[in-house]
Amino acid sequence: MLLKKKLAVLGLAAVMTVAFMPAMAFADETSTTTEGSAVQEVSSTAIPNNGELTGSTTYKLDDALTQSLTVKSSANVTLDLNGKTLTNTTEKDTIKVEKGGTLTIVDTSTGEKGTIDNVSHGKAAVFNNGTVTIKGGVNVTRSKETGKNPSEGGKNTFYNIVNHGIMTIDDASVKQTGGFSSMIENGYYSYSSSDPSNGYVNGTNEANPTLTINGGTFSGGINTVKNDDGGKLVINGGTFKNNTQSAVLNWNDTTINGGTFDNAKNVTTGVITTDGDSSDSHDAGKLTINGGIYSGTHLFSDMSGNGGEEKGTISVKAGDYTGITDSLSTSTKYSTEKFISGGTYKALPTANLQDNVAQATVTNGTSNTYAVGDATIKEAAQDPENTVEITQGSIALKGANATIKNASTNNGTVTVDGETLNAGSSKQVGAAQTITNLKKQIADLQAQIQTAASQGSTASANITSLKSDLAKAKADLKEAQKQVNEGKSTLTAPAQVMDLKVKAGKRNVKLTWTALTENTTGYRIYRKAKGGKYARVKTITKATQGSWTNKGLKKGKTYYFKVRAYKSITSGELWGAYSNTAKAKVK
Repeated sequence: MLLKKKLAVLGLAAVMTVAFMPAMAFADETSTTTEGSAVQEVSSTAIPNNGELTGSTTYKLDDALTQSLTVKSSANVTLDLNGKTLTNTTEKDTIKVEKGGTLTIVDTSTGEKGTIDNVSHGKAAVFNNGTVTIKGGVNVTRSKETGKNPSEGGKNTFYNIVNHGIMTIDDASVKQTGGFSSMIENGYYSYSSSDPSNGYVNGTNEANPTLTINGGTFSGGINTVKNDDGGKLVINGGTFKNNTQSAVLNWNDTTINGGTFDNAKNVTTGVITTDGDSSDSHDAGKLTINGGIYSGTHLFSDMSGNGGEEKGTISVKAGDYTGITDSLSTSTKYSTEKFISGGTYKALPTANLQDNVAQATVTNGTSNTYAVGDATIKEAAQDPENTVEITQGSIALKGANATIKNASTNNGTVTVDGETLNAGSSKQVGAAQTITNLKKQIADLQAQIQTAASQGSTASANITSLKSDLAKAKADLKEAQKQVNEGKSTLTAPAQVMDLKVKAGKRNVKLTWTALTENTTGYRIYRKAKGGKYARVKTITKATQGSWTNKGLKKGKTYYFKVRAYKSITSGELWGAYSNTAKAKVK
């Protein structure tokens, strides 16, 4: 069951007894802060004044430290973990930043990165009301977390990070083993609450907390990242994994520009849960996706029956959704809304496609995916191993390398480098792209020859080599232009590799095929294990070679192979069709 506000403080659980390490030293620093201010000298024991940090100071841990720190409203502080661990004192957040305070958390060590840990129930490793930047690959955890699942919190559970201010995470490893509380909260559990730990209080925290994540790894919690009341979340990169509910839970305003998002196979909730509350202006339920890679059973779920009031909007403009194994959404709320204008899909999400959006089927070997929107189709057209068939809409492609088809049923206009491709026809646009590349290469070579000639006799050998390259480029250009002028759609690509056979040996597999003797430079060999994806494992540079042995394979494992021929031309490569697929179980 989806749970909106798992704060993980249900009941007054007894505080756990923790054996703390003694307060150790901060190293004295004589460098400057990121703002250029002189660093204040720091005591070689625990920070005085109950851990209150003031001024413009850089603190660098020289050993593990058990102390809770408060960054005061006037402070501009840098904390260098230096590979060490900072743990809170009993019943306190490990680091708390007041509104008006600025904290930068880094780790300059060359080895294992340091850790900010919290071991107390209802307390966070980082609780921010001011401005915080986290970078340098630091770890943020709750090592005594007891939350097991949405119904079992135990006696020690909470968020790792609470942001009620402005926070940027450039690079961090944030992990939680629990499944009762979300791992990161941005925004408020209850916006109108007078308790600043839960709600917005003027002068104490921000009206619209903003969290920007640029990179790092994030895993755990009932939801890995929760964008709560009034929160604005922007994800530009990073890896997000969840085994309980969702990698991202959005209540207000979330934009995802990039990153990798993964739910475990047994999780039926969407990789992203998003919804709004029509009775609360701080729960807009706005979600915009401009990129990212997504894997899981479902992409979206909503909060119906758990506080959601059928409010909110989704806009999907790009992204890779081929890792979604089942339907796009778990609910009827998003089952028919037309919110998709881009992206790559395992199955075409017909019900959710916006009107008049270009669509294409992309074939790579024996695999088909579906590209939606101009940007996604143009990206697919850059891969020479793809065949891109435009099935709906109009699109203009320039400088493509794939084989392009215009489906016979498509009423749109498809152009390739200014040439209109009639419905039902196709072309491997390497020819047009080759002409463009060759013309550029010829101009570059001519400029190099002119420069070399001005250097006199010392450049004579170089001029000879350049003239040879120039003559070859001109010959290639003449041939390419001739084929295009004759109405041929492509430079001649190699034929399909035929009669691929494999024979398993002791931790190896021998491949044989019928070698091609014409129009071929060599071969690419692709392999996958059962259930995996094909990857190139060998390039053979002799057209006459018709065999290869793949050594070092795992005993008892089944492998699949396919081969395709390639032809090198001055500006790149032309590709033949894939061979048949052959498999073998290693002895």
